[in-house]
Amino acid sequence: TERRSCLIFNSLFLLRRLFFALLCTFLQTEALLQIQIMIFWSFGLIIYVGIVQPFDTKLRNRVEICNELVLLLLFTFIIVYSDSSFDINTSYQWGFILIAASLLCFIANNILAIYFTI
Repeated sequence: TERRSCLIFNSLFLLRRLFFALLCTFLQTEALLQIQIMIFWSFGLIIYVGIVQPFDTKLRNRVEICNELVLLLLFTFIIVYSDSSFDINTSYQWGFILIAASLLCFIANNILAIYFTI
């Protein structure tokens, strides 16, 4: 798509990465605030992709929304299950669930990338 509103997706994507690096640098002691800000950023990108649909096919737009939803879910898990009241074994188990969800999303995206290039 050639609309101007569609062309800013890459800028927003890179800006989020820069913003995340700045959050980690300047808000080191405020982990909960960092996660909350990233949750709002993900909500914003989901709304943006849902309304503007910056990609050329519906499937790619849906994949991007799905990626953002997985990221949103992971951020939510981090907030809910990062409380220090859990014992260390429970924290490890939730950590492995987060890793598995990230890995599953990574594998699915790679399969789709191969599908799009064929």
